[in-house]
Amino acid sequence: MWSKLSEYAEGIAEIVAQADATAAAAVAADGAGGPAPLSRDGATDSGGGGDAPPRSSKGEELWSRFASIVAPPSSSAGAGAAPLSQRGDDAAAAAAARAERAPDENEQEQYICELERALLQRKKQNEALEKRAYELEFRSEQELRQERAQFAQQLREKDKRIAELTREVEQLWSEEQPDSARAEPATVEKVALLEQRLRDLNARCNEDGSLSLVTAESPLERALLLFLARHDELLPGASVAAAGVEETEAKLRRLSERITRDASAATEATRLQAKVQALAEQDEEQLKKILHLQAQVSSMQASADKAGRSRQDTASKEAELLEAIGERDADVRRLEANVAQLKASMEHLAEELREAQNYADELEAFCRRQKKELEAQRTRVKELELLKAALEAQREQEREARARAAEFEQRCVRLLAEIEDLKAESADASQLLVASAAAHAASAESQAIFALEARLSASEADKAVALQDVERLQASVDALEGVLHQFQVDQKQQRGRLFELEAALAAARDELAARKSADAHKTTHSSESESDLQRVMEVLAKKTLECDQLREALETTAARYSADNDVLDKRLAAQLVVAYCETEKKVEVLQLIAGMMGFSEEQKRRVGLGFPVEGNGGGGLFSSLLGLVAPPPGGSAAVPVDIDGKSFSDIWTEFLINEAKK
Repeated sequence: MWSKLSEYAEGIAEIVAQADATAAAAVAADGAGGPAPLSRDGATDSGGGGDAPPRSSKGEELWSRFASIVAPPSSSAGAGAAPLSQRGDDAAAAAAARAERAPDENEQEQYICELERALLQRKKQNEALEKRAYELEFRSEQELRQERAQFAQQLREKDKRIAELTREVEQLWSEEQPDSARAEPATVEKVALLEQRLRDLNARCNEDGSLSLVTAESPLERALLLFLARHDELLPGASVAAAGVEETEAKLRRLSERITRDASAATEATRLQAKVQALAEQDEEQLKKILHLQAQVSSMQASADKAGRSRQDTASKEAELLEAIGERDADVRRLEANVAQLKASMEHLAEELREAQNYADELEAFCRRQKKELEAQRTRVKELELLKAALEAQREQEREARARAAEFEQRCVRLLAEIEDLKAESADASQLLVASAAAHAASAESQAIFALEARLSASEADKAVALQDVERLQASVDALEGVLHQFQVDQKQQRGRLFELEAALAAARDELAARKSADAHKTTHSSESESDLQRVMEVLAKKTLECDQLREALETTAARYSADNDVLDKRLAAQLVVAYCETEKKVEVLQLIAGMMGFSEEQKRRVGLGFPVEGNGGGGLFSSLLGLVAPPPGGSAAVPVDIDGKSFSDIWTEFLINEAKK
């Protein structure tokens, strides 16, 4: 650049020297005299003819080259070119040139000053362009450092998020330990309830307390022997009398402890399997996150290489700009336009990225709220499980109260029968001993009647207390059923809210897809924004998957607790059907099936149970099965029904044990 300017300056110096030489020759010609002008004019003409061609050829070429670059004013160029063309005409022109010499010199000096000013302006413009190119290069490096800092901050945030997830897993592990500790006392309590039930059955089978399990070969004893033999606690062929009551009770306690350990071990194994599966899923998610971070680091390295290549391109462009000023001006303008466009696109993409990040934060906050609500629902489910256990205990108490009421009714019937027998005996005795023992028989009969009436009054009082217990237990059962109904209603509301939130999530997903399709026609520089959008979409997909899993868990819990509380074991029902087909006592088995399945009166009539039961009106279900109904007059006592070689107490005990294991 400076070499060209020096050439232009040398050309200007040659033109000025030629003009000064012409002016000096004109002054010398004025001082020589009259004839001299002709000869001097001729000499001048000849000299002018010798000097004019170089001046007209080289000078005009230099001026045209210089004017094409610095664009001098046309008026000054015309004013400078006109005197040069007029000096070589004749002597009159030389006189006119002498008259106008001073204005021409001033005009040349002014033109030279304008050229210097133009050169200085062009130099300043070049320096400004070089400064602008340096600023653009420095800005690209600074933006690259900012992007690296942002990616490093994102990596630190991801590490912090991983640490938070790890703490949540540890907290869930610590919270599930008390749950297993609470499950074991419940199983122990159920086993204790079974032992109490066996003791009650033993007490009811021996009303006066003088008999024991080893005095007679009863169905309960046979069932107990079979139960102990099946669990390897008694040798085949042995009896309870040989083993002893205390040893039998000790074996029953050992069996209850073994059942408790098996139930707790099954519960612990189930819980550990669920925990292992959850930890495996979390490990897979952590691995996915690590792979995603590695992909981000690779993209950052690729962007750094791209920035290095862009710097090399910028250096080559600067070399080309140094070679040609015009090309550099065009390149600078093009770069400025590209920088402005890139800046606008980057601002737009940054705004979209901030919006997507805000939306992802909102989704994450929503997922946290859903997790908290799910934890609250799990707490309520646990409370309902406790209420269900309490309800089962109350139902057991209600059944025992009904059994006691049926027993009291039977005792009343027996007492009435004894009173009738005593009345008949007293009538016969009064006819035989009218004369000798009238007064003594009357007093003995009145005392017996009074004692029987006292026993009848006590039995009626016990019956009233038992009925009050039954009513109280029924009220408690109704209250618990109301609580369960309210929980089901709340669960339906939560399910509706979950569906609404899923619809909102789908709408947000469609909106993000629309934004992504609208930005697809932009330049290749938007690939980074698309990768950010893809990461946001992956996070959104993960959150959607978590919401689906939570919804499935909620629906499973709702389906589990929306069913009826009264559940009949399939094996018990199968045994009842087989017993009905094989036994000859089909009426008793039908009564058992109707009582356990809750037949209506119409259903009982259709299966042949519409006729009244002899005795005190039928009594309770358990009292009719255990042989506690008063026998009809002149008949024998009812024999307990055996189903597949087992009594009803054995079947009922097995059913309760299976429920405790579940």
